[in-house]
Amino acid sequence: MATIELSSAQLNHLLELVYLGEWMRQAYTTDTYNVELEDLEQKLYAIAYNEGLDESVEYDKKLGGYVPSEELEASCDEYIDVYDDQTFWEELIIRMAQNKLEMHTEVMPGTKEYEKLQETYITEFGNEFKEHGLERVKIQK
Repeated sequence: MATIELSSAQLNHLLELVYLGEWMRQAYTTDTYNVELEDLEQKLYAIAYNEGLDESVEYDKKLGGYVPSEELEASCDEYIDVYDDQTFWEELIIRMAQNKLEMHTEVMPGTKEYEKLQETYITEFGNEFKEHGLERVKIQK
């Protein structure tokens, strides 16, 4: 059995990491329930609750277990929002650059020319979206 000592601030940071990790694991799938992870999460929440971190963890009588508080969820949601926003722009830029790159069938993947062209397009789309957002994006059918 492992034992660690944490300050209240460190335990609170650990709760954030647990919440964010569990959110990531379950964000886009429904078949991720894991008894061992749920038990670990409940153990950490119980420790935090018993240590007086009730601003981060609450006991839900109806569920019969510990749950993150609204305050903890709101704090973590700020990280999630920043992550989602950054990921959206990065993915959009990379996918648009890749799409444009695929139009240049004469450039072979894996070559220096390909990589240079890829970087050029990533920079091009990055600058475009930084300056104009989605304002000039058009969907053609």
